Amino acid sequence: MARGKDSSHTPKNTKTVSSKSLVAKAKAVKVGQARPLFAATKMPTFKKPAQSTKLLPGAKKRFAAIKAALNH
Repeated sequence: MARGKDSSHTPKNTKTVSSKSLVAKAKAVKVGQARPLFAATKMPTFKKPAQSTKLLPGAKKRFAAIKAALNH
């Protein structure tokens, strides 16, 4: 679905550009559009681990429980 969307709104003058760069542009656009959607789940883990622990307090407890279980 997303692929069809991207091809429909690309300007016609981009046909002179190679398909590889078009794909790269489309991917860059997709990443830029997806960022706000994944901001809470994916992006913080790449930027700051501390931020992700704030967003997912349950995960910290789970990791602690797993570590405790492994240590016993």
